[in-house]
Amino acid sequence: MKRKGTSVRIPALCVSASLLAVAIANLGPIAKAEAIFADHLRHASPKQPTGAVQLVYVDENAIRRHGKFPFDRSELARALDFLNSAGAQRIHVDAGLTAPEDREGDAALEAALHRLGPQRVSLPVNLIGSATATPQVLQPLAQFSRHATLVASQFIFDGDNRVRRVSSLPDHGYALSVDWLKAPGQPARMTPLSIDFAFEPTTLPQFDIGEIVAGKIDARQFARRNVILGLKVATPQYTLASSGVSRLSRIEMLALASETLTAGQQLGILSTTQVILLVFLLSLGAAAMLAALPPMVGLGFAVAGGLIWTAGVDQLQRIAGVGLPITAPVLALLLLWPMLNYRDSRAERFVARLKAKWIGTGAQAIFAAADVIATPAAVFDASGKPLHANAAFTAAKIDGEGLKAMIADNASNADDLRFTQGANGSQRHFAISRRSIETLTGRLTLATFSDVTESARREDELSELAFTDRLTGLANRVAFHARMTAMGDKADSEPFGILIVDLDGFKLVNDSLGHHAGDQLLARVAQRILPLLRKRDLAARIGGDEFAILIASGEANASIRVADNLLRALTEPFEIDGAVAHVGASIGIALCPDHAADPSQAMKYADAAMYAAKKHKPAYAVHDESEIAVRRPAA
Repeated sequence: MKRKGTSVRIPALCVSASLLAVAIANLGPIAKAEAIFADHLRHASPKQPTGAVQLVYVDENAIRRHGKFPFDRSELARALDFLNSAGAQRIHVDAGLTAPEDREGDAALEAALHRLGPQRVSLPVNLIGSATATPQVLQPLAQFSRHATLVASQFIFDGDNRVRRVSSLPDHGYALSVDWLKAPGQPARMTPLSIDFAFEPTTLPQFDIGEIVAGKIDARQFARRNVILGLKVATPQYTLASSGVSRLSRIEMLALASETLTAGQQLGILSTTQVILLVFLLSLGAAAMLAALPPMVGLGFAVAGGLIWTAGVDQLQRIAGVGLPITAPVLALLLLWPMLNYRDSRAERFVARLKAKWIGTGAQAIFAAADVIATPAAVFDASGKPLHANAAFTAAKIDGEGLKAMIADNASNADDLRFTQGANGSQRHFAISRRSIETLTGRLTLATFSDVTESARREDELSELAFTDRLTGLANRVAFHARMTAMGDKADSEPFGILIVDLDGFKLVNDSLGHHAGDQLLARVAQRILPLLRKRDLAARIGGDEFAILIASGEANASIRVADNLLRALTEPFEIDGAVAHVGASIGIALCPDHAADPSQAMKYADAAMYAAKKHKPAYAVHDESEIAVRRPAA
């Protein structure tokens, strides 16, 4: 058979095959397959961590124990002092610390950080923003950051929503946290660090912060070791999908990145241009052989070449020190063969017959595949109508009709689809993984379901704990500042008022009737505040006997009316465990943006007005008014 290739045509075909192969390799399903295979290579030879990095974690039990989310800063301070005295070399505290909490805990943490100093302790900065806004660097509070080195740990999500790399913030001058742990003073890396997941995360040395503070851990384990301290909560909100099938906490990811640096196993990353050039050079060598072989022998050569490449790519990339493409060179080989031999050949006619046969029986093959899946699985047509379900799906009593619109509206194969079934009291949550297959009768979707009800419940509980004051049921300080900041961004068009409320006489009740009575009194005060507010307003407890209220109106009269009604409401006595308690309140009022465009400054004005009102208590005062309007309980 006369060959169609020429010395000019072969390089042109290699360029076309290389570009097409790289493009196909970056498509969702192929890119996901490459990631899975690359993960398999990483896990093929498991490694034991060196133990150079010790983990100290705060888990769900610790959060429930101290009732603070995510950290009890006093406990965190004690843990840092323990590590300091134990002779830990360097400590990275993976905690935002961007908002103040109780003064005692903040002061204790600042003192502990000061004792360590920036040469031995680091804190993270984070890049925040959106596609429509300029990203901003979010730093810890100044009282903490001035005692620590600021570093970055930006995890990079691949196309399959898994994390395999971690980056510093070179544009902002922040080094990568694990680079700092290895050697302080290193500049911010310009390319991300690829994490070697061959290290077994389950064998990382990990210690509960509560056991450390309680003195149950031998201090010698931390001598001259680096430590990463942070949150370890097993919910999707606080974990990252890593290579393979596992989900790891941020601190576990950082520990594996540190082990990667210690072992010197980090791989460089090729640019798209470099990948295309590499695939072209490999294709050029293979094309010369394909052009000289009979068509079917050439096909065997292309298949064998692809198998050899996939079998040896792991060793090649370790020798080269860079991550090499896996599927693109194989695709280029398989594309070159039909480009050179396929058209008008017997092979083309043979494959055409096989294709018609396979696609004609595709639906039944998909149904059979669903039946052998252990978890609930079902097959849907393009409109979302269920066509077939396995026994596990039927036993789970999943409402197939309820899924119809969801499946039809989400035709992609992304693994982030969630489905909720049932009433509030008996809801079940499912994570759905889908694969769409084209057949002669149309697109069919094979969907598998995983019950994540318990995980969703834990996530809701932690979210409520994070933003609610457990004693009063009102918003806590974190939730208050978040809402105030959000309202401040729209204050020009939607002005609002800030009330700072401090109880008068609370200490007397606390001292005379006991702390239990004081706690009941705070809860009763919250019950009297809430009926005075509208749905758009927000009440929060921000300190011991201090409350704050956001009024969704920029009219001074709206805030004054709430303050006046609250003073009247608090004049009524409180009955607590058979005893009668009396309290009043001093209230400061400021308006945003009338008094200050910055909501934090407006809150300071309201706080100052509250102290002015205390001279006439019970009373309220409005910032910058010449006279203080005084309200007292009726006789």
